[in-house]
Order: sequence, then C-alpha cells, then structure tokens
Amino acid sequence: MQRKIDESSLTFEVSSGLKRVLGRELITHDEVAIFELVKNSFDARARRVNLHFFDNSIWVVDNGCGMSYEDLKSKWLFVAYSDKRDLGGYRDHVADRRHYAGSKGIGRFSSDRLGEGIMLQTRPDTAAQGIVHRIKIDWTHFEEDDKQRFETIPVSYSQAEAFDLPKGIEPLAHGTAIQIIRTRTDWDRWAILKLKASLAKLINPFGADVDGFRIIVSAPAEVEADDKARVEAEAKQLFPKDLVNGEVGNFIFSDLRGKTTFLEVEFDEFSNVIESKLIDRGEQIYRIREENPYPLLRSSGFRCELYYLNRSAKQTFTIRVGLPSVQFGSVFLFRNGFRVYPIGEEGDDWFGIDRRKQQGYARFLGTRDVIGRIDVSG
Repeated sequence: MQRKIDESSLTFEVSSGLKRVLGRELITHDEVAIFELVKNSFDARARRVNLHFFDNSIWVVDNGCGMSYEDLKSKWLFVAYSDKRDLGGYRDHVADRRHYAGSKGIGRFSSDRLGEGIMLQTRPDTAAQGIVHRIKIDWTHFEEDDKQRFETIPVSYSQAEAFDLPKGIEPLAHGTAIQIIRTRTDWDRWAILKLKASLAKLINPFGADVDGFRIIVSAPAEVEADDKARVEAEAKQLFPKDLVNGEVGNFIFSDLRGKTTFLEVEFDEFSNVIESKLIDRGEQIYRIREENPYPLLRSSGFRCELYYLNRSAKQTFTIRVGLPSVQFGSVFLFRNGFRVYPIGEEGDDWFGIDRRKQQGYARFLGTRDVIGRIDVSG
C-alpha cells in the first residue's frame, strides 16, 4: 500500500550562529570591518566621519542623515535588507552620489569583528530637535546556543533627548554614533597608524571636494606621542602619516603631478566622448576628445589617472608615504568611491600589466613603473 506524502509547505529557520557567519567569519580583518562602518557613513550622505579610539572602545561618529525608529526597525534590524537597492528609500537620490558604496545589508555585522558589543545612537536629519534612538546589542548572547533562533534574541532599545558622547567628540544635531564595546584587538599606535595609511588609500585621491567626504582620526592616549614626534622632527617636514591624531589626507597624486608624466582619461556620459590628457611636469603635452565606441560603458563613470614613476617621483613617494612605491601598490580600482580589494596590492596583477611587460620588456611598463587609480560607478 502506497504511503500518502504530506505536501504541506516548509520554511527556513535561522540559527543565532548566523551572526558569527556574517560577522567575524565573513569579515576577517579589523581594517575591513572599519571600512564597512565608514562606507555606511558615506552612504548616509555624511560630510564628516570621526573615528575615536579609547581604552577598550571605538567610536564611529558621522553627521549623516541618521535613522528614525521605523528605519531602525524595518531596515537596520532587517538582516540582509538594504534600501540602497531602492532609490526611493529614505536616502535621497542626489546627483553627487548617484551610487552607494554598499548594498548587501550586512555591513552592520562588521562591528562583531571589532568588539563584543555595540551601542548605536541615531537621530534623523528630518527631526534635528527630536529624540535620539538608541540600540544596544551584546553579540555574545548570539553565541550561547546555536540552536536558538536568531530573531528570538532581544535587542535593547531606549530613547534620549540628546546624543551621549564622550569628551572630545563634538555634539551632533543629527547623524549616527556607533560605540564598539569591549574591543577584541589592542589598538596601539602602530595599529592606528597602519589603519590611517589604509584609509588614505580608501578616500578619493582626486580631492575631498569631489565627494565632500572627510575622515578624522583621534586617540587621546596618543596625543603625547604625537607631540613628541613633532619635537623630534624639529626642522624636518612632518607628514600626516606620522601622526595618529588628525585628518586622513588624500593620496599624494597631487604631489606627483609636478614630478613626472601622467595620463588622465575620463568618460563623459552626457556628450558620449572620451577625453584623454597627457601631462608632463605640469605642462599639457597632448589632449584629445573622441567619440566613445563602448556603448555599454557610457554611464560607467570611468575615470583614471596613471602616473609614470621616474626616479624623482619614486623619491617623492617614499618620503611622503614612508615606504617604496612597489610595496604600496600599483593601479587601484575604486567602485562608487571606495576601493575594491585586493586589486592594486603588491604582487596583484589583476590588469595583466606585468604579464604584458614580459611580452616586451622594452616596450611596456610594469606595476613597478606606474601607479594610479581607476574609478567606476554602478
């Protein structure tokens, strides 16, 4: 006798272990975790994001559009949902930021990589005098029992009249302040300087005026060491890379302009042309505007600057950055204003530059000979 099969529907259940998978196991590097938080500030249309390093805690504070209670409930606490995919969301579709740095809805879990807990405070720019929404999460509660369902673990919510920020952080009218509680890594001077150098690669080297985005790093415990570095430098020039506290400077492409030959190429979406310029030590040698034969790339926002590293340029680079150009990288790729890893890292030949040089070493340049940036949008 044939047994009757039950055809009732089934549904997935999500374990609390999902937090670990999307957090520490997916984001395996502290710097990448901070990048994710900074990208969220960028997407929130912030003009400034402050990174503050205290004992056993990190603060990420931005003056972006902030979030309302509904945003927190239906978007931030909605795993893998991102309203950046929907241009009709609460973030305006503005001309200078037509695309977003992230859109997967899991960047919020990067805080799990950095610390055992998170306190989020936010106030939307539509209610500058309204209440501040607070969410506190202890990530360790998600690790007590993997058989527990993800959505059953409570998240603490409260309200306040103003942001509760530590001394040294200027007050916010609107925006978001994230406190990473009980950090998993000891952020000493070397670690913060390394992070600051990485952030310098992350932000727009064409100038802060392009996207109006600034990153400022502060660590009260390193103020004395910064003062000592200034004294020891004496008459020598002290660069921002040598100090923990201060703004993350744009990359040094502007300093290379007067030292070497570089090529600029940009796709103009509206006139459908490609404009190329060849400039040698500040003097324009060649310029051409030609019709774009690549229709699929018309709205890609393609723009690049490629610099030939002659001896003078390499010396300037080493002095300003603190390491040889070959160790820094070569041609970096940026999507929507943020870097795509590991393209451009030392030893990475994603563009096939070194492979091409092997075919004709006297005719082509390799990754040791050029440095630059390629920007695309979408």
